[in-house]
Amino acid sequence: MINLPSTYQELERIYQRLPIQQNTCIGVSSSQPEEGVSTLVDAIARRAAGAGRSVLVVDFNLHHPRHFDQPVFDLGWDRGKVQGMIKDPQSGIDYLPVPLDKVSLLSLKEPGVIEQWTEQWKQSYQLVLIDTSAVNQNNCGNVSAQRALAGCDASIMTMMAGVTSRPAFEAAIADLRTEDIRLLGVVMNDRFNPSLQSELVRETSRITIFFPRFQRVLQRILVNSQLLSIRV
Repeated sequence: MINLPSTYQELERIYQRLPIQQNTCIGVSSSQPEEGVSTLVDAIARRAAGAGRSVLVVDFNLHHPRHFDQPVFDLGWDRGKVQGMIKDPQSGIDYLPVPLDKVSLLSLKEPGVIEQWTEQWKQSYQLVLIDTSAVNQNNCGNVSAQRALAGCDASIMTMMAGVTSRPAFEAAIADLRTEDIRLLGVVMNDRFNPSLQSELVRETSRITIFFPRFQRVLQRILVNSQLLSIRV
């Protein structure tokens, strides 16, 4: 998983638009897997923790659960109850791993249960972030994104630019609307869709061998270009 620095300019734009009050629960999902949900959740969590907020990250993605360096025995879920959290000693962020026992999993699928848990978490944390599976990735062994997001005050969708199909994304949005889930907006992941400026800078590497001085000058012009820096 890619780690975004807390000083990342695009991250700051997202963070400033979040309705983070004294106690808030925000969910993050996507229409398809591998669209950067966990990366965004962790980045927001580190940004909030860096500002002195108490943060809890809840993992409800059983398809791609988080892996922790420390053992999770006596932590996480046990028969529908939370045994304990995993604390990141560097950031101070608390993490709640995915439920592994069937009783906890079935309990979380019951209407109103996640809503009750989020209200309890909000009493202890200033920001609760819910990491969910993809909306279009439902099966009987998973906590659906719709069920997880229903307990959040607001939600964000990620979308992989150049990869996510329009029908898949529209189907996911339609599913969220049927559940009356409050959607704040969509975060575009341009990992595989670089900007024109980045592509032009990359292409200048082809002339390094023959014209190194010209290459450096050209790169400086491209990087400092106001026109190419405009986000569209």
